[in-house]
Amino acid sequence: MYQALYRKYRSKNFDEIVGQDHIKNAIKHQVKNKEVSHAYLFSGTRGTGKTSMAKILSRAVNCLHPVDGNPCNECEVCKSILNGTNLDVVEMDAASNNGVDDIRELKEKVVYPPSQSKYKVYIIDEVHMLSKGAFNALLKVLEEPPEYLIFILATTEPERVPQTILSRTQRYNFVRISIPKIIENLKDILQKENKQIDERVYTIIANAADGSMRDAVSLLDRLVASSPDYISYEDAISILGMTTEDNLFALARGILNRDSDKIIKQVAKLSDEGRDLNVLLDEIITFFRRILIAKEVKDPKEILWVSDLESYLNLASEFSLGFIIEIINSLNTAKEKSKFATNKRIILELSLIELCNGGDSLLSRLENLENKIKFLSSKDLKKVQSANFEAQTENQKKSYDKSYEDYLDSMAEDSFQGQEEDFDEISVPEGMFIESEENLKEEKNQEEVLTQDGDFDLDKLISLALENNLLIMSINLKEASSCYLDKDRLTIDFMEEKNLQYDLINREDNIKAIEKILKKEFNRDINIKFQLKKNIEKEKAIDKLYDLFGKENIERN
Repeated sequence: MYQALYRKYRSKNFDEIVGQDHIKNAIKHQVKNKEVSHAYLFSGTRGTGKTSMAKILSRAVNCLHPVDGNPCNECEVCKSILNGTNLDVVEMDAASNNGVDDIRELKEKVVYPPSQSKYKVYIIDEVHMLSKGAFNALLKVLEEPPEYLIFILATTEPERVPQTILSRTQRYNFVRISIPKIIENLKDILQKENKQIDERVYTIIANAADGSMRDAVSLLDRLVASSPDYISYEDAISILGMTTEDNLFALARGILNRDSDKIIKQVAKLSDEGRDLNVLLDEIITFFRRILIAKEVKDPKEILWVSDLESYLNLASEFSLGFIIEIINSLNTAKEKSKFATNKRIILELSLIELCNGGDSLLSRLENLENKIKFLSSKDLKKVQSANFEAQTENQKKSYDKSYEDYLDSMAEDSFQGQEEDFDEISVPEGMFIESEENLKEEKNQEEVLTQDGDFDLDKLISLALENNLLIMSINLKEASSCYLDKDRLTIDFMEEKNLQYDLINREDNIKAIEKILKKEFNRDINIKFQLKKNIEKEKAIDKLYDLFGKENIERN
């Protein structure tokens, strides 16, 4: 009878478990020194080795001939546990045995010492599924356990386990398995299975597994069963129901070039091929996350495992950061809408068409404007002033001042009304940057603004950002709720509902830019701190709901 690969190649000792070195070494040390705890809690995402570690530990503590903390898997006790015939090692699924009666039955059995082994081991999987009464019953056993009893609890949601249980266990957090380790293990399995595979398929499987070794082996199992001799890239994409990178690049190019026709045809093609639209939407979001990383991370190859990193870097250079963020936000919104929609395809198509025809967001358009303005360096402006100052009369200078003000007003109005602007075609009136004599003679005396601690004029800070051509920063600063000075620290608060603006502005380069502006303006070193504050009124309302209906009956979004 055919045996699934994840069962066939399940780890038999601690050393065979992929990753989790910090846990393996600690538990092996305990077994070797006979310092095993009475209760363990293994937490972490699915497929990271929690249950395998629990089964190996159950054999290691009972093995007649342990080897360096590992079970020998050859003695009678090890074989009986492997075969599932040992009555002293019990595995429970809390999802189907979650009642108080199930735990009471367990309590009645634990009073009897082991019959075949040294320890009685209870492995409770998905322990967070136990009811409140069941947890209370389990707590009584954990408080004063017999010396021959060991509990191993496994969960993917440790936050749902009561603190009284957590405090009585040794907790180990299982981390996601890295892509290189997943690929290495897959290659080892295929070598034992004597199968050939396209190298690109390893990366596809490892990315799709999302840190789960079991998921990766299960995906490989599907490919091995479907392709007996050689697994090609095209076969893998088709069997796993995924979208090729070429198709994803084509969609991205369509968005970049505002080609709605191409995008609609591409979605239709993928839909006709039987692609799950929910999966397709996730793949597009993941794809643009890679574009974001390729654009923002200095060495993206440490994070991105893709077959053609150069193509991602080239495409990322053509997108603005603001537009990438807008795309990801728009697609995430479409994903939420599709959960409740009967026609998921129209949700995806509408989202993509809006991105094509709606233009860049205000954030990305201001970013483009800011980049254009940077070309007009202060050195160039001084040349313009020097060349034209003597040739202009007082009336001409005033008219230039007026034209410059009108020019800025019209540009700001166009940006905020969402009108598209081809910044390459913007013409700057000659001499428009010449300052009037009144402005040239104006003396700054800003030191009084920072003479004492307390509330700081946020509008002043926004004005300084605008004066220094930091348009995007000024837009984000307008969403701040307060700004106050304490000695040499200026704290700028954002309410929790403005977390997007907080995330965009709370970057080291932005902080240094503001500190530099304040140093220049006030001749004083000031440290900037951005802070995200909870909505007090909202929290009070939620607390009232908790009091009325009970915290366990209220679900927070």
